Amino acid sequence: MALNRRAVIKGASGIAAASMLAGCIGGDDEPSGDALIWHEREGSELDTVEDIISQYNDENEEGWEVADEALGELGDRIETAVAAGEGPELYDWAHDWLGDHVDRGFVYEISDDLTIDVEEEFVDTGVDAIRYEGGTYALPTGGEVPTLMYNRNLIDEPPETLDEMEAIMEEFHSPGDGEYGFAMEFNEYMVTFANHAFGGYYYDQEVGDTGLDQPEMWDGIEVVRDVLYEYAPADLEYDPQFSTFDNGNAPLMINGPWAVNDFQESEDVDLGVAPLPTIDGNEPRPYTGVDMYYFADANAEDEDRREVAVDFAEWMTTNEDVLLRLVEDHNYIPVHQNLVGSDELPTELEAFSESFEMGIPMPADTQMNQVWEPTYDALSEVLTGDADIEERFTQAAEDVRDAWEDI
Repeated sequence: MALNRRAVIKGASGIAAASMLAGCIGGDDEPSGDALIWHEREGSELDTVEDIISQYNDENEEGWEVADEALGELGDRIETAVAAGEGPELYDWAHDWLGDHVDRGFVYEISDDLTIDVEEEFVDTGVDAIRYEGGTYALPTGGEVPTLMYNRNLIDEPPETLDEMEAIMEEFHSPGDGEYGFAMEFNEYMVTFANHAFGGYYYDQEVGDTGLDQPEMWDGIEVVRDVLYEYAPADLEYDPQFSTFDNGNAPLMINGPWAVNDFQESEDVDLGVAPLPTIDGNEPRPYTGVDMYYFADANAEDEDRREVAVDFAEWMTTNEDVLLRLVEDHNYIPVHQNLVGSDELPTELEAFSESFEMGIPMPADTQMNQVWEPTYDALSEVLTGDADIEERFTQAAEDVRDAWEDI
């Protein structure tokens, strides 16, 4: 998902969402199917999800029919629907919404309804993602994380260290000719692998505070500014960075599994995927995400529909053929015990899995929501302006704490 595929920031636009939903919620309409799923999948992922749901509808012994709706601005729609006492039984998103949605009453604690033992089915990362303050509110389908990609048309082997990476970038960097050493969307999520490498942190759930004003964070930002951005196109956004690599004009890119299929279809890229390089001897530590099916609060209202939702979610997240399809077609990182380390996994998944294991799960705490925007604002001003790292990120930390006081 380029960040818009699993956005870590979803702006509040309740009025617009309410207008968009006016024809969808309320009234006398009967709920869709025997259970309803909301998601934001599109393109080939949408085709896959709908095929999987059709397979379940054809194969389940009870004759249940699960329906799905692909929606934009899913976060706003969940918020509006729940406030109106409507909405789906399940919705599909990364785990970072969980704390906020538990605190706001959007989700249903499902432990007593499950027929599977989640600790036997899923690796620790998957189990941790679906739980919040002792409750279980979802089931996981797979993980995702950014990692290093390289064009075999330009280089034979990927760099293993930042120093090796810088040497490659220097060799290929010629902006006057439209050629660059590196490409990456420079946002607050994608740079976490560097910002965490020296011990920095965006948010410490244990103490409930931000680390944007800590020297270890500034060390990571300095790497982003002085090494990575130095060799990349000036525009921070995804599309120009993607195009640079996709057109064969950069040997290296950091991107997520959502981009693999596009690059494999490119005429100018022979795609290689590798673990993230070490940074001054330190492990890179990107934020990781786990995709999962949330059990919405609507499950509290109808026991029959809840039974169908649980049955589908358990089938979807434990059926190894279904999970392998997500792995092979869309590069999901497995979190099911039987697939982790399996010989059936594509080669690209090995690199993503290594970066995933080095990573840090995105905090699911409600307070994390106020960290993203000040971090991006500070990052963009440091990269594209003359802002001092220490001063600007100290101000960002103050902005985060001020925002927490307003919650």
